[in-house]
Amino acid sequence: MIRIIIYVVISAILFSVQLNAQRSAVLVDQTSMEPIQGAHVMVENSKISFVSDAQGIVDFTAWSLRQNLIITHLAYDTLRIAGYKLQSKSRIVLKPRLYELQPFSLNAKSLETVFHSNYHYVHDYEILEDKLVLITFNRSLKKDAAVVLCSIDQKILFEMEIGAEPIDLLKDYKGELFLKTKHSLFRLPIFGDSIGIEKVNAEEYQFRINNCVDSLNNHVVFNDYQEYLPRMNYYAFDTHDSVFFKFKYLENEAVNKMYRWEYYELPLEEKRRARELAELIPNMDKKDVGAVFTGFHKTMYYKPVSAPLFVLNDSLFIFDHSKSMLYKLKNFQTVDSLKITYHKSERYFRWKDKVLFDEATRDFYGVFLKNGYYYLKGISTEMGGVLSEFKIEKQFTENLKVQNGYVYYLYKKASSPEKPFLYRELLSQSQ
Repeated sequence: MIRIIIYVVISAILFSVQLNAQRSAVLVDQTSMEPIQGAHVMVENSKISFVSDAQGIVDFTAWSLRQNLIITHLAYDTLRIAGYKLQSKSRIVLKPRLYELQPFSLNAKSLETVFHSNYHYVHDYEILEDKLVLITFNRSLKKDAAVVLCSIDQKILFEMEIGAEPIDLLKDYKGELFLKTKHSLFRLPIFGDSIGIEKVNAEEYQFRINNCVDSLNNHVVFNDYQEYLPRMNYYAFDTHDSVFFKFKYLENEAVNKMYRWEYYELPLEEKRRARELAELIPNMDKKDVGAVFTGFHKTMYYKPVSAPLFVLNDSLFIFDHSKSMLYKLKNFQTVDSLKITYHKSERYFRWKDKVLFDEATRDFYGVFLKNGYYYLKGISTEMGGVLSEFKIEKQFTENLKVQNGYVYYLYKKASSPEKPFLYRELLSQSQ
């Protein structure tokens, strides 16, 4: 009996040691035979997974080798292998993934696929002359989001995993790119056919760069727009003398009257608090603080001022939709103004409160929505009306941008598991 007990105990110990024993394998590139870092090895029908280190080494437990292993990496084809076939110090060769993307012609006259891949779905993009910078993902933004640099003929030049959940790409007034993630902000400098990444202070960016619109004649143009205020100012900062000045005040007049009246509806104690806080907050008086107290800026009656600014040659154009006026300025002085009507929505058209500017063709477009289709209406800066109308071919498109006479957008089929890809259409076809 004692012998049986001893045998059982020893067997259990040996079995435990066998379960915890480790074997290792090295993952290498089929072409260069270099080690592969960051490959994920999942044990089939379980929640257990492993990741290769900088030397491409993966350590397995003996138990995991009894199952099938699935090896995945963004740059390589997925490999499924039986674990029992692996020996200690085995070398596993992964085949680089080939991206077969259809090139498009710069002279094409119909809907074109700008970026389409079986492995990359597009979340956001920016156009940089003859290149594209994309935020892509394969399974989800949380798991495998990447920054991709792509040539105009869809050749992937550079790819870098983000390692965090991205929000979007930002381009500042100098044309520099930034990547905003859920918790951080990164600058993305372009070096030829590659992209660098530098973490920046998000608060510093918000304070110094976010409200900068453009530059003109050694001046940086910026505003003090806040979505909870129905007014704003445009300023110019002289980069030579390091001084700035205000050159345009804009407001949503009807909303501003209702907004400021909110103060008088407050109890006496709240009025006192509003006066005290107003002394501590720049550019806000007691009536502004009172409106924030009542939450008026969150009601259906509130609409912020809408007045985007663009630089064209040596002039500034301000499209004041709140007053239905277009202002033309030179040397930061208003030299002309006219009534605009293009944004007055026709029946069934919904004005999206957005103006797009094509710097190459120097054309302005108002954005409208009708039955799920976007319409771009060319704006006359001489008459203030509509010059042309262009209907986007696809329904429920996103992230519209115009450049070099084309409109770019993201699209995926409605009610489909298909992820979004990047397309473009030639705007000169509009009638």
